[in-house]
Amino acid sequence: MTETETVQQAKAGDREAFGNIVAQHGPRLAQLTSWYLDGRDVEDVLQGIWASVYCKMWQLEDDSKLLPWLKSITFRACMDYRKARASRLRAETVLPPESWSAIESYVSDSGSSPDEILETRDLREVLSREIDRLPGIYGPLLRLRYLRDLSYQEISDAVGMPVKLVKQRLHQGWR
Repeated sequence: MTETETVQQAKAGDREAFGNIVAQHGPRLAQLTSWYLDGRDVEDVLQGIWASVYCKMWQLEDDSKLLPWLKSITFRACMDYRKARASRLRAETVLPPESWSAIESYVSDSGSSPDEILETRDLREVLSREIDRLPGIYGPLLRLRYLRDLSYQEISDAVGMPVKLVKQRLHQGWR
């Protein structure tokens, strides 16, 4: 059975067909969710994503475009989760002075080259924590570009956003 046929059956309410979609695309969506959320609360967010997919299957207009549609839903769900988490923490768009001080202290005390410093787990954790405090899309894009070392094209493919827009968002710090 082709994927298009499986999608059509899932749209008609066939739970086994939907289960096949989950089995086929679940690992990819789990990976994307983990990237967007840095491994935090992935299972909870994935549950919400699959519930949303199940309820919205009828909205998929072109059955052959399932994966891009799933990526889009995943991206939006992760951004919504980050936004909710950021509002709970009342995050600011800029790093507070104490964060910069912590980073500066770590760099000045280490005596290592910049590359060696970036490879250390402690600094990556500090940077990761501070990136998570950024609201909206800015943090996930920074994470994918600079902590996961993805190219603009890879980020574009992962988030379903044109390369030009990815570059623009990273440059502007849009949220």
